[in-house]
Amino acid sequence: MKHAYFVAVLFAAAAPGALAIDLNTDALKTMQQQGDKIIAESKEWRNFELKGGRCMQINGGLNAVGANLVIRPCKPDAKNQQFRLDGNKLVGQGDTCVGVDGNPKKLGASAVMQKCGDDKAQQWTLDDKGRLANKEDRCLQATGNPSQKQANVISTNCNMSDNQIFQ
Repeated sequence: MKHAYFVAVLFAAAAPGALAIDLNTDALKTMQQQGDKIIAESKEWRNFELKGGRCMQINGGLNAVGANLVIRPCKPDAKNQQFRLDGNKLVGQGDTCVGVDGNPKKLGASAVMQKCGDDKAQQWTLDDKGRLANKEDRCLQATGNPSQKQANVISTNCNMSDNQIFQ
């Protein structure tokens, strides 16, 4: 008798937990849908804008390997100002990737368009502060005053400068 009572109590204690798991599948589905939406949005073409309405731009043809990145007034429809994060790559409209010219660890190295590859200097993420940081622990930054007609984009130590924070 004690054994049957123990089994009944054990079943009663476990049953609500099993029901909770069934109820959580809806929450998991919702979380998955939200995650899929975030991933899809991150792969859309967008401008990377600094304070003051200045955007990162490819200074040359869309497919021009070696073209410098510069900061210019934002033009939302300009293809040379549109980029997307594709996995860990920052891809321009011409299917070239943002990289670093020369030694990727050198402070002040120019940001340029390169043939996409597996180089750490081409592996970018948009961090929670709005900075584009690569696997070499460098961030993209506008040189000098980004309100100038044409400031260059370089790779340097990450900080909280307005010249590194993209909207």
